[in-house]
Amino acid sequence: ELAQRVLSANHDARPVTAAATGSIAGVVTIDEARPRPLRRVRVTLNGQGLDVPRMAITADDGGFVFDRVPPGRYTLSAAKDGYVTMAYGATRPGRPGAGLQIADQQRAQVTLRLPRGAIITGSVVDIDGQPAAGVGVSVLARRYTGSRLSEFSYVNVGGPPIATTDDRGAYRIS
Repeated sequence: ELAQRVLSANHDARPVTAAATGSIAGVVTIDEARPRPLRRVRVTLNGQGLDVPRMAITADDGGFVFDRVPPGRYTLSAAKDGYVTMAYGATRPGRPGAGLQIADQQRAQVTLRLPRGAIITGSVVDIDGQPAAGVGVSVLARRYTGSRLSEFSYVNVGGPPIATTDDRGAYRIS
């Protein structure tokens, strides 16, 4: 009877499309001359072998592990408030970085380094000096467009408004 139940349970199991036997382990550190591990960093794994991206949070030693990774090409990124989000293999922020090819039973070891970020904070008031709530705030960067220092324009860095003022008119952008 036990054998019959086991056969029945195996018969009802869904077929596995790809053996998920690989793993990606690593550490996230601060990008300084003396790198230190960063805890509570959100590490995201995305790629063709996954239905949805997977996320891990680093431990106190900055370590993370993604087990049972199917063979395929993946991207890895790390994000933490107060630091610049970086993709694995990227030389600068905002760049896609290098993909990570994982084969069957491969165990990849990676290191991600996050540079410290900056914070812009302030408040917006109306003409009467009262807090202005619900106002969208954007960040503009000055970019030189010509050969003379007087030839420049402002470029919106974050796209549409990336912060909204609260009920005190305050905003904070990391």
